[in-house]
Amino acid sequence: MDASRSTNLASSNDERPKPQILQKLERTTLRTSRLLDFCSEKELIAQTGHQTDAWPLVVLKELVDNALDACEDHRRKEIR
Repeated sequence: MDASRSTNLASSNDERPKPQILQKLERTTLRTSRLLDFCSEKELIAQTGHQTDAWPLVVLKELVDNALDACEDHRRKEIR
């Protein structure tokens, strides 16, 4: 250790520690596309809960559900 370093160390022990300057953290939102949730067989099985042989029935059920929802929405608008 050279003399200048030992002098600095000795004098720094005599001084009060200086508060550290904290850096402000900036948060970024992670955005991911859900497209892959609907593009692989594995993900579609996970989303629907059905194997590939039952997919035509799942599609039919979803179409009927959407049609019923649309009818209900239209009927609510007419009643008001």
